[in-house]
Amino acid sequence: MWRKLRKNEYPTLDEAVEAAEDGATIELLADATTKGWNLTKSLTITSAPGSGGKATVTFEKDGIACGARH
Repeated sequence: MWRKLRKNEYPTLDEAVEAAEDGATIELLADATTKGWNLTKSLTITSAPGSGGKATVTFEKDGIACGARH
């Protein structure tokens, strides 16, 4: 499963989230699984065009914690 950020593709959603800059959009090319995140940046995660618009993110442990933006 690949995640696309700009024109780069990452083998996991976690890697795409880590590489993303504040305000980035990550396109899911397939369903993704993660343990959860502690985010301090604003991200949009969406299904990639042509993927049928139904890609999902499954959280195995934690959800999303949002930290303060400075």
